[in-house]
Amino acid sequence: YLKGLISSPRTETDVYPEAFNLEATVTLLTQSEEYGADAAALLQRGINPPTEGVDAGDHPPITPVKLPRGVKECGGDACWLVFDLIARNFLASVGTECLMEKKAVVFQAGDAQFNASATRLVSDGWLVFARIDRESLTSSTWDQIGHLKQGDTVPIQRVSTSQHFTKPPGPLTETELLTLMEQHGIGTDASMSQHVNNVVLREYVVLDQNTREMVPSALGLTLCHGLAVMDADLCLPSVRSRIEAQCSLVARGAVAKQHVVTGALRLFERKLVSMSAQMDKMPQLLVAAQAIQRGVAGGYMQQG
Repeated sequence: YLKGLISSPRTETDVYPEAFNLEATVTLLTQSEEYGADAAALLQRGINPPTEGVDAGDHPPITPVKLPRGVKECGGDACWLVFDLIARNFLASVGTECLMEKKAVVFQAGDAQFNASATRLVSDGWLVFARIDRESLTSSTWDQIGHLKQGDTVPIQRVSTSQHFTKPPGPLTETELLTLMEQHGIGTDASMSQHVNNVVLREYVVLDQNTREMVPSALGLTLCHGLAVMDADLCLPSVRSRIEAQCSLVARGAVAKQHVVTGALRLFERKLVSMSAQMDKMPQLLVAAQAIQRGVAGGYMQQG
């Protein structure tokens, strides 16, 4: 953005304004060695503006405004990948529809029913701009069931039973945490990543560099467990979500700023008084959280 290559990234809008010149932006990208030919073909077929989206009232969606002359002008390989993603996403958003075919089959064997389904890619459409293995979009089972018609009879080749057990969910990844924050209305596109980074810097979690999973640390467990005992609301997204929602109402002029500020101060004053009276529990909670982290909580609780 500071190099003048893309529009403002501080936006939550994903619908183009009526006055937005989509054709000019596509024309700009026809000069690219990466996707110039596909962009030119798109212009010949005619662009297909998206019909859905949300106008958050800030800036238009992030789009290219200038084509860099190489990786160096972008600022390095990582910056080039970001520009490439933005350019491809823009072209895909105005590309033609992608067509998939799905077949669902129900097999009847005596009193038992068995279900199978498969999909295949019929027309690439906007996928030509995406870095996706398009062959993988066709199910490996399509060749087996794609030709079947209602009433067909198939032989039973093998009968077997298997036993499986449910597994507990793993730690949240960065992406999953960001998705949950968005669902609960916590933070903005510009601030959510910083919130996630803060819990890593403060050592509340340990970030697995391979899986990007955020594994809670002893400190993180201590804080969460301690807050849950003293005030369970502080461990839930509802408190922050309500305040964020009220701030949005202030921004739209639906609620007076002072009303929201006064209400928030009163809420947290009550919580502070309540927590101060219970702070003597924290040392015990610290030991319990450390025991949980080491996997010996049962022994600790029995001794306690």
